[in-house]
Amino acid sequence: MNFIALRMLVGDRVKYIGIIIGIALATFLISQQLNIFVGLMRSTYGIVTNISTPDIWVTNRPMEDVDDLRPMSEDDLYRVKAIPGVLWATRLFRQDVQVRLSDGKFQTCLLLGLGDQALAGGPPKLLGGITINALRISHGVLVDAAYAQDKLGNIKPGQTIQINGNRALVTGLCRTALSFQGLPIIYTTYSRAANWAPAQRHQLAVILVKARPKQNFTALCQRIEHRTGLEAYTKAGIASKTFWYYMKSTGIPINFCITISLGALVGIAIAGQTLYQFTHDNLRYLGALKAMGATDFTLVRMVLLQAIVTGVLGFGIGIGISGAANMLILHFTPPSERLAVFLWQIMAVTGIGMIFIVIFASLFSLVSVVKLEPAVVFK
Repeated sequence: MNFIALRMLVGDRVKYIGIIIGIALATFLISQQLNIFVGLMRSTYGIVTNISTPDIWVTNRPMEDVDDLRPMSEDDLYRVKAIPGVLWATRLFRQDVQVRLSDGKFQTCLLLGLGDQALAGGPPKLLGGITINALRISHGVLVDAAYAQDKLGNIKPGQTIQINGNRALVTGLCRTALSFQGLPIIYTTYSRAANWAPAQRHQLAVILVKARPKQNFTALCQRIEHRTGLEAYTKAGIASKTFWYYMKSTGIPINFCITISLGALVGIAIAGQTLYQFTHDNLRYLGALKAMGATDFTLVRMVLLQAIVTGVLGFGIGIGISGAANMLILHFTPPSERLAVFLWQIMAVTGIGMIFIVIFASLFSLVSVVKLEPAVVFK
């Protein structure tokens, strides 16, 4: 019976190809939008990814997202250091600054200042064999390689830029996660950043904390909040809070959900209508099989087999097109603007979604098969 079902399927090539095209189009739309959505939402907490080493982030109240940081006083740093369970705590400076490039153009950048002594919280990956100690060179800064190429005039190590009129020497390049605002990230020491940035009363943006071995991070966060009145988050916690802030407070998820839903509707409409028409055109043959003793279960299994085969082929073609489109995007988009990702988890979610779409689309055909009377073969 399975062989007969497949022969019936490929016998009508127009409808067969039409079903595959509908499912492939739905797969492409869903997968591509999910890739862009995930990449965009990951960039919302890019700064958390770009600060390595610390276990806990301490910020001033109230804090909506990681870009909404209110300055703290220096006394807060020493209060946090005195809390049991804290191995060390250090400063982090964060502020947007104007950078003048060698060609005279200006570029807004995100300036991050690391604690002068340990330089804790540096970029996740350094390039060219350098170490974080490259920041100890006079006027030294580290810049992201992608932004250096696209937005900082293709600057190289050894060249200089001006930050608010102050000379800064690029002593190395690094690799960081893209930020939601798309601003180039510049790392330097805390004292240097405080001198370069516009003056304000308090300049301490975040206190980075390293917990002692075997400390429960959640309990330590609660202890810090209770004793200081500040907010304390694990690295995953502050990333999650930022993620859900953008999910709840922006139109990003709604817009992507609309597009993804349209992709699913396209798949259901095209596949459902074509499957129904295909089954309707073959009712005489299915009726003959039923008259010969085939049960309703057998006929339903044949229709489901046809739907699954076309679904698998359509899904494979759609994912292939999505992967090719992603490669084209990566090729033609500057490195500093490549937000789209291509993850196996997205492929799995898309695949599961297509299973439900194919099953739902085949329901109309299954109803006509179950109600089929063997006498239809004589009409």
